[in-house]
Amino acid sequence: MRRLKHNFKKGMAFVLTFAMIAGLVPAMSGGANKVQAASGSGTEPSVSAYATKTQLMDNTFAPNADGTAENYGMIVFGKKSDGITAQEWYILGEDKGVSGDNTIIFATSPIATGQKFNSSYDNKSFASSFGVYASNPSEVYANHYGASELRVALQGMATNTNYFTTAEQGLMNATTVKTKDTKNSNVTYTTTDKLYALQGKFEDTKLLAGTSDSTVLAMYSYWGSYSSSYDFWFWSRSPYADDVSIALVGIPGLIVGNRYVDYDLAVQPASNLNLSSVLFASAATAASSDQAKLGTIALGKAMTLRLDGTGKNIGTVTYNTTTGDIKVVKGTTSQTVALVVQGNDGTNDWYYSKQITGTETINVSAIEAESNTPASINLSACKIWLEITEDNVSYAVNAEKEIEKINTTYVTKEQLMNSFKPYSNGTAVNYGKLVFGKKSDGTTAQEWYILGKDTGVSGDNTIIVAASPIARGQKFNSDISNKNDENLWSDCVYSEATITEVYANHYGASELRDTLQGMATNTSYFTSAEQGLMNATTVTTKDTKNSSVTYTTTDKLYALQGDYDNDQYLWAGTDDSTVLAMSSYLRNGEWFWLRSPYGGSGDFALCADRGYYVILGRVDIDSGSPVQPASNLDLSSVLFASAATAASSDTKSEKITDSAAMTLRLDGTGKDIGTVTYNTTTGDIKVVKGTTSQTVALVVQGNDGTNDWYYSKQITGTETINASDIKSALSLTSDIDLSACKIWLETTDSTSNLTYAVNATDIISITSVAITDIDIPVSNTALDTEASCTTEGVKSTTPQITWTPSDTTAGYNTRYTASITLTAATGYEFADNVTATVSGNTATSVTKNADGTLTVTKEFTTDKRKIESVAAPTVPENNTFTAYYGYDGYDTTPISGTNTELGKTATVTFEGTTSPTTEDMAVTWTIESDGGVYDKTPEAENTFRWTIPESALTNYNAADCQGYDISTGNITGTITVKNKAATPVAITGTDSSITYTGETVDVSQYFSIDNNAGAATYTLVTGTNGGTGEGTLSDTTLTVTHTGTFKIKVSTAANGIFAAGEKTVTLTVDNGTILYTATDYSTTYDGQPHSISVSVTNPEGTDVTYSTDGVTYGSDNPSFSNEGTHTVYYRITKDNYTTVEASKTVTINKKPVTITAQEQDIVWGKDINQSLYTVSEDGLITGDSIKEITLTPSTTARTENGTISVSGVKIENAAGADVTANYDITMVNGNLKITHDAALAPERIEASKTKTTYTAGDTLKVDDLAVTVYYADGYSEPVQDYTTNVFAIDMSADGDKILTVSYTKNGVTKTKDITIKVNAALASYKIISGADSEWKQNTDRTITIGGNGEFSKFESVKVDGSIIDAKNYTAKEGSTIIILKADYLKTLSVGTHSFEIVWADGSAVTSFKVSKNTSDNEGSKDNNGNKNNSNDNPNSNLAAVPDDKKTNGSDSGNNADDSLQITAPQTGDNSHPMLWVTLLAASLAGLLALLSVRRKKDEE
Repeated sequence: MRRLKHNFKKGMAFVLTFAMIAGLVPAMSGGANKVQAASGSGTEPSVSAYATKTQLMDNTFAPNADGTAENYGMIVFGKKSDGITAQEWYILGEDKGVSGDNTIIFATSPIATGQKFNSSYDNKSFASSFGVYASNPSEVYANHYGASELRVALQGMATNTNYFTTAEQGLMNATTVKTKDTKNSNVTYTTTDKLYALQGKFEDTKLLAGTSDSTVLAMYSYWGSYSSSYDFWFWSRSPYADDVSIALVGIPGLIVGNRYVDYDLAVQPASNLNLSSVLFASAATAASSDQAKLGTIALGKAMTLRLDGTGKNIGTVTYNTTTGDIKVVKGTTSQTVALVVQGNDGTNDWYYSKQITGTETINVSAIEAESNTPASINLSACKIWLEITEDNVSYAVNAEKEIEKINTTYVTKEQLMNSFKPYSNGTAVNYGKLVFGKKSDGTTAQEWYILGKDTGVSGDNTIIVAASPIARGQKFNSDISNKNDENLWSDCVYSEATITEVYANHYGASELRDTLQGMATNTSYFTSAEQGLMNATTVTTKDTKNSSVTYTTTDKLYALQGDYDNDQYLWAGTDDSTVLAMSSYLRNGEWFWLRSPYGGSGDFALCADRGYYVILGRVDIDSGSPVQPASNLDLSSVLFASAATAASSDTKSEKITDSAAMTLRLDGTGKDIGTVTYNTTTGDIKVVKGTTSQTVALVVQGNDGTNDWYYSKQITGTETINASDIKSALSLTSDIDLSACKIWLETTDSTSNLTYAVNATDIISITSVAITDIDIPVSNTALDTEASCTTEGVKSTTPQITWTPSDTTAGYNTRYTASITLTAATGYEFADNVTATVSGNTATSVTKNADGTLTVTKEFTTDKRKIESVAAPTVPENNTFTAYYGYDGYDTTPISGTNTELGKTATVTFEGTTSPTTEDMAVTWTIESDGGVYDKTPEAENTFRWTIPESALTNYNAADCQGYDISTGNITGTITVKNKAATPVAITGTDSSITYTGETVDVSQYFSIDNNAGAATYTLVTGTNGGTGEGTLSDTTLTVTHTGTFKIKVSTAANGIFAAGEKTVTLTVDNGTILYTATDYSTTYDGQPHSISVSVTNPEGTDVTYSTDGVTYGSDNPSFSNEGTHTVYYRITKDNYTTVEASKTVTINKKPVTITAQEQDIVWGKDINQSLYTVSEDGLITGDSIKEITLTPSTTARTENGTISVSGVKIENAAGADVTANYDITMVNGNLKITHDAALAPERIEASKTKTTYTAGDTLKVDDLAVTVYYADGYSEPVQDYTTNVFAIDMSADGDKILTVSYTKNGVTKTKDITIKVNAALASYKIISGADSEWKQNTDRTITIGGNGEFSKFESVKVDGSIIDAKNYTAKEGSTIIILKADYLKTLSVGTHSFEIVWADGSAVTSFKVSKNTSDNEGSKDNNGNKNNSNDNPNSNLAAVPDDKKTNGSDSGNNADDSLQITAPQTGDNSHPMLWVTLLAASLAGLLALLSVRRKKDEE
């Protein structure tokens, strides 16, 4: 113990000395320190001055692959070695090798200086603390990081509160990194620490961080400020490959260099921070006094992490972007609380901070008025929070946007989503309820609190939570046993765990959840339409059976979340971000189930207890166990919600209480409910019921200045209700302003239980309109497209003009109608008798359309259009007809019949550009030449006249057109055309291919000749222009002597008007095809030869040859008899036929045969019979036989279930050839039994004895011997017919004795010795004082007990059978006196305890009692309960002497040790000397007896 204390003092001295030395080393900044801020975006803070948790982790700050980054950010974390200067770190983004939300950080400057990598160059023997290897080495170099003093120093920093507070240490994750071991073949090992040195490569300009060294840090980006001082050169963890005593170092601004391990250099490590509880990081400084702090945040200023302050009672802060107010309420925390506002003015980041001591409102104008803040601040773009600092760690709560107080009896869809959301403290500005669905009785409406939009659910929605139980008597689960049916939680989504068992309090597998799922689909609770409005919500719950991993469930109804340690709140929504203070939402009612399990027990789940706190409920409780779930409603089709009640007959009106629950009104568009309008001037509400068969009601809702009210009337047709009627019905004293009311029509679908509504509109009539600014149409001028209308209530002041006809440019001599459609603005309509003017003139027509729009028309007419020119009608190309005229079958002349070769129209061109600019006008034709007679001779010319008659020009002015005949009013002209030339005949031919068959060919079939052609002649083209084939052509018959191509020409003579003609075709005659059949052959091995077959069917006279290699062919067909697939190639040839080359196979399958080893039973050591086997029936073919076979036993040892395997089979045929390969041999094992050889002699025996320790004088018995015999074949057996030397052993004397056991069989004897230990007889000792003592608790007295054994033989003290530590008692002579100390007695329980004094040769036993102290004045007492006061009674400790022998006159000087309460005879005591003489004589006699016994034993 003294040595342990010495070592502790020595260690503490070393630590303090190290800390003092480290404190003397000045911390100096170094590294790159090039922090780049993202440019300011309006009034949003830049990312280097304010970063979210996501930005701390993602690529915002993470370096690129080249070691540079888009943004450089820093945080302040911990202290340098002086314990004062804050340490700054670069933010490097998430390390994928570290679990959870995290970021890598790297010190921007050394955290300490003067650190050696190692003090010695010597190798070190491996220790497990050096790192984790695949296979541990025996020794490492001095540059081994895992074994370095550098690493030890980093480990010390990570646990030293001078560097990092306890809270900061809790945020530091351990990182596992790899490093090379250059001593051991460059294998890598891993180390896991909270602080670690970076990895480097010699002469590189980059360093590496993170678990996989994937985060690259370029020198000029992160450690680029050069200094020659070793206070800035920092150690990496990488060894130098070429020298065992050198490690790599980062030389800022230069390179990765190296230094001997005993150099004093800087420490500039990396680490990893756990961001799970971090909200954000900011460079703003919180005010710590009543003096506000504010100003511009310098570029490159390091940020500080702000952790989630929920539960720290910091307070609350809200802001209103409209008023500019920031309202702050300090919580109950004793820490200094500061408000912080941070923003960006477009150029610089700025902040404002003020200490908060109570409730305070700060207006943005006060911040704007400060000298170093922007003149105009948009709070919605600022970051606002409250914060405190504990243990050098800052905690924050973010500001929330203030929610406006609203009327909760009528709310819009937007208010349903935004105005009821609770603040983060669980309270809300507005509390509202909805009626939705039914309770378990199927009749009572269920009410729900409105909690606002769930951002985790898509679309317009709101969270709702039941305001009272929807059902009762529900168990969480029926029993408390664990669940192992995975189907119970198969729809629970776990991120990574595989779950095989859950507790009974697992919500996903609970009957509670089953019930909720059943309710969500049960029309007794929710109609099908209501179910369609319920969104599924995905919530997260802990699985306490499986390491508290989380899983998600997705349901339309779900139980709320609770926290047993934060028991005033409940949570709803996908991410549990909606907080409900139970005192606000659940003040009354009953307790109900939550989905949260109790972490301390698998059979308890959490419950909410009536607005007080979260309690425990055993899962199988069902008595009054209510269900009060949450859900989510789809608001996409919702218009609003109202607490008004629609009349189901006649009228209904009343005031609405503040607590009344509202009903959703869905958009009734398309439901044909009807229409409702109102006029604020007349007070009329006009209602028209639609075609719906449902009951329709008008509802008007308002407020009289004090109370909300509503009026409702059933509508059956068309009706007008005046505001005065509503005033009378409600007995209101003031008139009703309809513009301040909510007015709608609604109907409730009795099946769906949903209400649909259409809102009323305010209408003003328009009785007249004036349209101006229409340009009168002018021919060939663009028509005006836009008019003007400034009449009040018309929506567009520049209505569009539609023209009929729909021209864009005015035509000539055309009547145009301008049409303008006007739309009334919102709140207006056109009167039924509305009038209109166009450019001051009465409109041609005014029409009120069915859709409420107004169409106004006005007519205009334009002038006739001038014809400027005319193009003659079309004539045939090249003025030559394409048809014959005057011949049989043709028209008589070109101008008769239906001929169209002379155009039927002439194209006139009009003035201007208005479409159309031209028109095709019909013409008439006459023959001018030869007195009007047509000359039909081919290629003869005739002259024709065309005319546009005056009747076609009525609407045009043609006077100036060329060809105009003023006398007739016609437009006319002439043209000359040539007749068509003679027609050539048509001869066609088709190039063809045929296959040679040996027959002649008729070539006329390849030509088609016009019937008008003359006689045809066929010739065969030869020479250079001829084909490649050989043969003769006679008339139309071709005889082929050699296949190839043939050029064949046909020529026809001229025939009347038809010309001569010719045509040549190519005929290809291909080689013929040989028809044949070839077949494979397949069989099982039978020893016979087999071949393929080839048979030619056409033509005759072919030549068939065969080959086995596809190269050399012959006429013989090969044959095969052995197993395998044998390929035979064949070739078939004949002139003018395509040669056939192919192959077929002869397949001979192996013949199956089974060879079975027969069962054999042999004695151990004998060989098996090699001839005992059988061959399956029909296994070998005739002539084949087994020539070789091997039978192999599975073991040579004894066995009951051994096997004999078959191998080495060889089969030969009658000729002695090996045909084994032709068989598929199945070898079946036989059974083998090897039995023990009873003739064996024993190899050895083993003997054991239960009792081997005796006391001198005891009788040695051998009835507890167990003897087992072992043989060479492994057989063993217990035996009884053994012999021993038991009668030769002397048991009267102590010492070790040898008991020899012998066993003989088959002439061999084996023995086994057993050592028998004989102990000397123990002495008999007694307790002579203090027996059965009593000690009372809460006293400082001791217990003294004496024994009559010699103190020189004293060994130990046992209490309750166990030896106690010597520090718990004092041992003294006389004979042996034991004093139990009070401190030890205080550790014992109340009751009787056994006590034993142990000497070398015996012991003495008694007991003592520990009892409760019932008196406060007991003081210190002796064994008999007397007060221990040696001043009053010097001999009060003589408890061992009978009462009548105690002497009160003893010399007090002989009681110097009274305080020890020694009660046995005391040395120097002058009382009863004869007693002591007697005792002394007895002791001497005993001693002499013992010496005599010892001498006797020695002689023996």
